[in-house]
Amino acid sequence: MNDCTTCGSLGDSQYANTGRDESLPAAMSGLKSLWEASGSNAHDLLLCPTCGAWFEFTDDTAFTGSGNNDSQTLKRLPPQAWILLEKLLHGDVSQPETLLSDAMAHLSSDLFFDVIARVPPAAFAALLPWLTRRFFTTPNDQENHALYGTLNRVITRPALRTKYLTLAKAHGTLPPRAKFLVELCEKEIAKSR
Repeated sequence: MNDCTTCGSLGDSQYANTGRDESLPAAMSGLKSLWEASGSNAHDLLLCPTCGAWFEFTDDTAFTGSGNNDSQTLKRLPPQAWILLEKLLHGDVSQPETLLSDAMAHLSSDLFFDVIARVPPAAFAALLPWLTRRFFTTPNDQENHALYGTLNRVITRPALRTKYLTLAKAHGTLPPRAKFLVELCEKEIAKSR
């Protein structure tokens, strides 16, 4: 707990089984939503307007039929994560390798990929070498699938597409998803001719 009048009472982590009529503390309403996420399995980033603390919010829908296991979680992020979030969301990617490695260490996987999806396009180009290297070398697992979803952004943006194709060619042998993304980029190029 801290002395902040807005978020001090929230602690480090809050959980509510909303399917059983539990709810997160009312103090959460004083936080500012950055993404206005809604719907099942919503994920949001919240900011305390008083002290600047950042929170990760998840609203998980359990597809069990009864809805009794629906839940919401609010997690206060550590100060080192605040700096990373501000840099990524404002496009300050002067040291992309360090920034992304630190972000992977301090953010949940879901939050990491949600933030990367919101990085401004010019900044995303600076992150592309790290993201593609990770994509090319990560086994076919959940992270690889998330990287594929994130990198789909390159298909319709010519400068990013060219950079991705250059990185793919320089890498050599590619895993199946990376090859498929190359094919999608090449189809987009053919369509634009």
